[in-house]
Amino acid sequence: MAHQARREGGALAGGGAGGPLTGRVAVLTGAAGGLGSTTVQALRRAGATVVPVDVHGDDCLIADVSTAEGNRAMVEAALERHGRLDILVLNAGAQAMNPIATYSEADWDRLMNVMVKGPFLAMKFAWPHLTRQPGGRIIVTASTVSLQGAPYKAAYVAAKHAVLGLVKVAALEGAAAGLTANAVAPGWMHTPLAGNQIPDHMRLRG
Repeated sequence: MAHQARREGGALAGGGAGGPLTGRVAVLTGAAGGLGSTTVQALRRAGATVVPVDVHGDDCLIADVSTAEGNRAMVEAALERHGRLDILVLNAGAQAMNPIATYSEADWDRLMNVMVKGPFLAMKFAWPHLTRQPGGRIIVTASTVSLQGAPYKAAYVAAKHAVLGLVKVAALEGAAAGLTANAVAPGWMHTPLAGNQIPDHMRLRG
């Protein structure tokens, strides 16, 4: 997907001065969603300069992070605009619900690309910059279903288990360079991604 930077509302401008993250540059994916937009605000309040990334949103760099092109573009955008990259927040998500017997291969591929291949590629392209000096940070939005199952969500559950494993490897490989990698595992939140599942739950659970 073609990408472009949009600057409405100071999207790619610096964060507030004086916070604990002042001088740090963060890239955050899934930035137009409920959790993403809240996290952008929190990072900016802490002083970080944030490059928000999503497939839509006036306040975002437009990039498809399920692809190599999109992940490379967001890393390059941070470097071109701010000269460094310190924090990578991989929050983009997607959902599709159906029983395994009727689960579409296209939905499987879409969710795995967004939530597993995308984070892998983001780490790969950002790694040299995050490890240039100690203090690099990778934070991935996992889920409570990274640790358990849920019916009708084969791809989502598999992807969240897989990305947790990826984070563990990143933490081990990054330790010598002072890079930390962590996953957070939220439960249900009142976001569009959660709200849009309600009709599917009604359909599948009767």
